[in-house]
Order: sequence, then C-alpha cells, then structure tokens
Amino acid sequence: MKGRARDRWLDLLALMGYVLLALAYLWPLVRRFGSALAGDGFDMYVFRWDNWWLTRALSGGQNPYHTRMIFYPSGAHLYFHSFSWLNTGIWWLLRGLIGDVAAYNFTVWWSWPLAGFGAYLLAREVMDERRAAFVAGLIYTFYPYHFAQRNHLNLLSVQWTPFALLFLMRAARHGRARDGLLAGLFFACAGLSGWHLLTLSGMLGGLWLLHAWLTKRHRWAKENWRALLLMAVVFGLLTGPFLAPLAWEQFVNPAGQDPYLGKEGETQTDLIAYVLPNLYHPLWGRLAAPIHQRFLRNKDHAVALGYLPLALVGYGLLRWTRRKVWPQRVGGKGRTPRFSEAACPEPFVPPRAGLRAGLTAGLRA
Repeated sequence: MKGRARDRWLDLLALMGYVLLALAYLWPLVRRFGSALAGDGFDMYVFRWDNWWLTRALSGGQNPYHTRMIFYPSGAHLYFHSFSWLNTGIWWLLRGLIGDVAAYNFTVWWSWPLAGFGAYLLAREVMDERRAAFVAGLIYTFYPYHFAQRNHLNLLSVQWTPFALLFLMRAARHGRARDGLLAGLFFACAGLSGWHLLTLSGMLGGLWLLHAWLTKRHRWAKENWRALLLMAVVFGLLTGPFLAPLAWEQFVNPAGQDPYLGKEGETQTDLIAYVLPNLYHPLWGRLAAPIHQRFLRNKDHAVALGYLPLALVGYGLLRWTRRKVWPQRVGGKGRTPRFSEAACPEPFVPPRAGLRAGLTAGLRA
C-alpha cells in the first residue's frame, strides 16, 4: 500500500510539473486569459462560431448539421464541418463561470498538461522508467506540431490518444471492466474532439491490438474479451449519435465530401520536414523559411520532433545496440532493455515506444 501511495504522489507531482510548464510555455495566453483569444489568423473564429452555432441550434431544436446563415437562402450542410463536440461542451460548462473568452482559451490550454501527463503514463506503462517517461511526456506535448495547430481545436486536442492507448493495453492484458470502460471513454473523447484524432488513435490502437491478438491471444480469458467488448460498447454509445448522421450523409451523398481530394500537390510534405525547423523556431525559423515556402499548404504545419529528442533517441539506440539487444531478440545472447511485458507483448514495441526505448537507454547512460 505504501508503494502504491508513493506512486500516486509521484504521478501527481508529474501532473503538476506539466501544469506549471504549460503555464510558463503559454504565458502570453495566460496573461490575457479573459481578454484575448488563443491563436492567430482567422481559423480560431471558426471554432468560436461553432460554439455559438451548436448552442443556438441545440437549444432551439434545430438540426446542427444544416444552417441557412451560410449561403442564404439555400444554406449549407455541416455534416463534415470541423466541429469539436467535446471542447464545445467544456466551453459551454465554463462560460457562465469564467466568461466566454476564458472558457474558449481553457479548451486550448488544457491540451498541453493533459497530453504530457497522458504520454507520461503510457510511457511509464511501456518502459517502467519514471524519469524517461516524464521526458517522453515533455516531448509529446511540446513537440512543434502541437503548437502549430493552436488555431484548430479539432487537431490540437491530442491529449486523449495516450490515455486511450494506455487503457486499451491494460484492458487487453488484465481483462478488467474498468480498463475497458476507460479505453472506450478516451477513444470517444478523441473522436468527439476531432474525427482526425480518432482516425490516428484507432490506427495506433488497432495495430497494437492486432499484434497482441496474434502473439498473446492464447493467454486471453473470457475477462479479456469482455473488457475489449465493453470498450467497443462504450465507444459506440458515446460516439454513435454523432457518427450516425455523418455515415448517412456519406451514404446518400458520397461525392464531394472532402475538399482536399485530388489536391495532393498542395498538401504534401516530405522526409526533410521531420528534421527541418518550423517557421516559428526563434533561432532557425528564418533560415528554414525558403524551404518551407516551396509547400503551398503545409509550410506552417511543423512535423519535426526536435533535435534534442532525435539526439537522445540516436544516442539511446547506439547504446542499445552496443548492449547486444538485437541478438537477444532473435534468440541469441545479450541484455534485454527493461520494457514492461505487462503492456508490451514481445517482440512488439508500440508506435513511439521504439523512440522512447532509445530515450530510456540514453537517459540511463
């Protein structure tokens, strides 16, 4: 019991660390929390309009997926509009307490500490190394792409993916109903924040689950299957009312739903983007600008992880190789890194965990 209480206190300290770092990182926003909107450009006003329109439509008994206020009098369908239902709900709950602007800013700000804490818990589950897990959380929540999406609530809200993967792993291994329920809840949170995020979360979770089924299903009892079934049921109940209108619209009107189809030349990226500083980098942004300008649409969508994380990963992988990990993996001799078998069926390492494995070795060196 003492060990468990100590772990909880350390986890709480980690969460407080992410909160304090998020306050410092977004200090210009914190200073004007109730008077200025987070972000720049014009996309942030789209999400402000979303909040207003959904409140008006639902309170008035209207269909939120159609409005005559755009392209009047024929109107416009909003089935595939970038609604962020969960963030709108949080905004609606808070606006009477802290004001309209501050409530919107909170839905932007809270993504940083929650994303860091979720990645920390997931990395600790996989690696069983608290210090490296904390650094993994820092990398996940403060990586440049997160900030680059500050204007888009449906892409900014990356905080639910690590929680969904964490409880998916626990549900598949332990077969606890609580883990299945929480996995379904967090996958639903990802989808109700943005359907793009659900797609990515589902891909990562699906790959892990497929490999776990191929390698560990002989160890699964009825409880494991029940936990996974509960996850699916909870997810379906929470997202079904929102997904059903989209599915029906796609069925009856399949043409023209995606304005970016056929525009690969405008939305592309390449491998250099993963190591190229983004336009907002305070030191090297101007030097990288000529390369970014070659891309018509993605020139401001940073995908680089950062040089320090890449250096840690490279150093960790070098140390890992010298410890003869690879012979051990194929049945030879050598030391095995300290992964948690509870979450990671051998020899599979989930996406991002491979990077964190190198990070762990680098931090221990």
